[in-house]
Amino acid sequence: GEGEQNSILLPLTLTLSLKGRGKYKVTLQHATRNYQVNKMKDKRVLILDGMWNKSLSAVRSFGKKGFHVTAGEKTRFATALFSRYCDRRFVYPSTKNKSKFLDCLENELRENNYDLIIPTELSTQMTLVSNRDRLSRYCKIPFPDPEKTRMIQNKASLMRYALENGFEIPKTYFIEHLSQLSFVDADYPLLIKPRESSGSRGISYVKSRDG
Repeated sequence: GEGEQNSILLPLTLTLSLKGRGKYKVTLQHATRNYQVNKMKDKRVLILDGMWNKSLSAVRSFGKKGFHVTAGEKTRFATALFSRYCDRRFVYPSTKNKSKFLDCLENELRENNYDLIIPTELSTQMTLVSNRDRLSRYCKIPFPDPEKTRMIQNKASLMRYALENGFEIPKTYFIEHLSQLSFVDADYPLLIKPRESSGSRGISYVKSRDG
């Protein structure tokens, strides 16, 4: 069935060069390696923002599942592009130049038959969902419209939505300024998070009311 894995036994042929005695080819019939063949290799995914660790994690995850993975970034020296699960590298213009970025991305999608595109940074996500009509003809863009994408990225909005809809979340205090902490009967230790950030940027760990 789909995603079925098979183990293939392959003989290994080595060429040995013995000093003063020429070269010899040796076929090792019993020295074998198991290769996992996954039919998902026919599925192609493009992962953008390859400079970030979260993109590297996505490359590894899709690669381990057998996808053909292309990793992209505005520089060829991005971490995800050097993953062993990266089958192809894609270097594109900065998203700050939206026109050039979109032209380059559209050409990449048109030429390579991707099934899915995964941008991991909010700015890149917003660019894609704001141009869904132009890009979605080539592959799936698994993100909602710009308004909902922005709401999900805002931690306060997301937590309020969870509370209002019966989802369990850690005890959360919504404040507008740090000075308001002195009026909150909070349980310590606690984490202070900015409403919009990526990775662990801006997160503070507070042990007690005195800091």
